[in-house]
Amino acid sequence: MEKISVIVPVYNSEKYLQKCIDSLLEQDLDDVQFIFVNDGSIDESGKILDKYASDFRFIIINQENKGQGAARNKALDVATGEYIVFLDSDDYLERNVLKNIYNKAKEKSLDLLRAYFILNDGEKEIKSDYLCEEDIVFTGKECLQKGIVSYSLCENVYRREFLNEHKIRMIEGVRYEDMDFVIRATWYAKKMSAINLTFYHYVRHEGSVSNGNDFSVVKDYYTVAKAVSTFAHNHSDEVTYELFFRKYLGFLYSHVINLCAKNNFDFHRLINEKDVKDTILEHLKASGVKKYYIQYILIKYNLFNLYKVAYKRKDI
Repeated sequence: MEKISVIVPVYNSEKYLQKCIDSLLEQDLDDVQFIFVNDGSIDESGKILDKYASDFRFIIINQENKGQGAARNKALDVATGEYIVFLDSDDYLERNVLKNIYNKAKEKSLDLLRAYFILNDGEKEIKSDYLCEEDIVFTGKECLQKGIVSYSLCENVYRREFLNEHKIRMIEGVRYEDMDFVIRATWYAKKMSAINLTFYHYVRHEGSVSNGNDFSVVKDYYTVAKAVSTFAHNHSDEVTYELFFRKYLGFLYSHVINLCAKNNFDFHRLINEKDVKDTILEHLKASGVKKYYIQYILIKYNLFNLYKVAYKRKDI
């Protein structure tokens, strides 16, 4: 069995893909598996991947374009590593980091291990917050209750059998699917911890998912928010819901509204079905957060245009 399987979905990443691959070839861990899923790329990404088809460490899967969630799920189904690392094809790993990551996870028999990531937006580098002490082992539920939660898929390392045991997979066909995945993994984790080292380099550029500005971004975000809230209502105990989920769900639905305001979208395109508006209002009101309650009032009385003005003036 390989020690780590690195899963990389690829879609039109020719500009960044080689650096991503090079960062894997520079690792110091033996017994690794690199799974690249070419998700219907129409640029030169496929040709770049073909150069590594004969390397026993690489598994290259080609499929019609189905989105990141489906690509990651496909790779999870064929992965054989003890631990799973997710890497986006326009990002890269810190040099010689996988051995330390594996040894820490293995030493403590962790379900989930968190490390630092660095965000590079082309102008500056920003290091992620470090939210828990190294070497202290928590349950996922304890982390949620204490608010020491990682929301980024790729700054965590996951035990593969743990994911399979709890049937944790990506929502397919939408962006932001990793938010639901991370919350589920955290909830079910019996043993999770952190390691004080830089692991992942996240490169933000114009084509990044987080920079999308068409209305489908709003619909996708709402779909994932709804999945997280359904999971919370069906699985969370009362203490964890009060200490974490109540406020977090308010944040998710607040961000749906902010995406509309930021991009000048017609909010009524989203809430043309009554249950959508009711779901958003319910969680904004219940969050216990003042600014979300202001959103609740303005949306309830159809004052979205007023909210949009206030949002852009940063009055809210």
